[in-house]
Amino acid sequence: MDNERIQKFGADKIFLFALFTLSLLLAWSIVKARSMVSVTEPIKLPFSGLSVQMPDKNGWVSDEKWEYLNNSFIISSTFAPNRVKQARVICNYQLASSRESAMSWLEQIAAETGSQITDSGTIHGFNAGIEWVYIERGQNYPSIIAATGELGYGRWLDINVVQTGTDKRYTQKVFEAVAASVSYEDNKLLKEGIEIVSRIKSAGLSRFMNFPDEPATYLIQNVAQGDVGFAIESIISSEDEEETEVQMQSFVYLKKSLISPGKIFIGGNSYLEEGNFFQSDNNLQEYVFNSQSNLPSENVVTVHDGNLADIQILEPKPQQYQQQLGLAVMPGAVVETVFKPMMTSDKNRILVDVLTSTGEVQPALISIKENVKDEDGNLFNLAEITYTGQDNFEKVYLDQNMQTVKKEIKQNNIQLLLIRSDIESLIHRFPERADFIVERIKTIKTVSGNRI
Repeated sequence: MDNERIQKFGADKIFLFALFTLSLLLAWSIVKARSMVSVTEPIKLPFSGLSVQMPDKNGWVSDEKWEYLNNSFIISSTFAPNRVKQARVICNYQLASSRESAMSWLEQIAAETGSQITDSGTIHGFNAGIEWVYIERGQNYPSIIAATGELGYGRWLDINVVQTGTDKRYTQKVFEAVAASVSYEDNKLLKEGIEIVSRIKSAGLSRFMNFPDEPATYLIQNVAQGDVGFAIESIISSEDEEETEVQMQSFVYLKKSLISPGKIFIGGNSYLEEGNFFQSDNNLQEYVFNSQSNLPSENVVTVHDGNLADIQILEPKPQQYQQQLGLAVMPGAVVETVFKPMMTSDKNRILVDVLTSTGEVQPALISIKENVKDEDGNLFNLAEITYTGQDNFEKVYLDQNMQTVKKEIKQNNIQLLLIRSDIESLIHRFPERADFIVERIKTIKTVSGNRI
């Protein structure tokens, strides 16, 4: 009997020990699983040559999509997204930067936040690799790993990992997983875009532009609404012994769909009137945009030395800031000047950065095809502009003299057709705006008759 009790007691102890061991193994497995960094499949940024893999699963949620924001492209993952304090990984593809070096920029981040760099290193990969620093910001703020790497042609990739707990090792593992996943191929489209822009700057803007005697007028149509507005534009040049300058003016009227540079608005006023002014030296080193509308809105963008823009937003909410520009920047007002040098070269597809009159920089894929028939059988040269990361595009139909005949524009799911027209036709279709049309034509001709 005693032997049976002893055997039972021993079996119970063995069972409890086995259960305890199993519990430890299970807990260890859970901790290990949570500390593992699972990443997504490579997420490509179109027409950039860049892809990354972001943390996913095990508490991480990734949007798995690059988004255009403030003249850059951003993608992020969040850990425990339902908590107030969230760990995050943010990758930022910078179109241009004034930073002198990777480390100087990282040191500047730490200095601006009053924090200390306690660790640093380099992850070797593309080009010069990715330099990183560990920044401790004190007990009340999360520590971060900040990293950056130069991609070439003035582009940079920034990686930031925000740590909310005290597990520095796990934060490091997350960063290393993302940094090691970065893949970059030389961007041939951007390289060729820079070559075309450099050619225009070197030869002179006026060499690739048409200067018609009369302002160009366009009827604006929408598939659902028919005639919705018109546009008037003029391009002139001024030459003297010292320099050549180019000036462009445009006026837009829309009675239902409201359009402004880079954006289309529905609702609000019953009509929109907008004026745009652009003036530049012949080499695109010094130029200015001015845009005004009755929304109300008014912006002034002034570019110095071809690579630094001062942006002034006067209405509706005043603000002012500077924007660094890259090597592939073309002002939106004259972006169509790339068509001619593209057609006289072997470059039928390029990538440029379009600077709008609101100060935004939007990468655009431009392609051109010769002798294309439209749906009516007419023969044109067709240029297409597709804005990276946005569902916006333009199709420009050019005659054999490279004059614009019509344009198809899609912005924010709204499609507009601009058809070459004449003043009399516009007045007939929009009698309520006859005075506006006549006044704008007079303004343009007055400026055209004077020296810039």
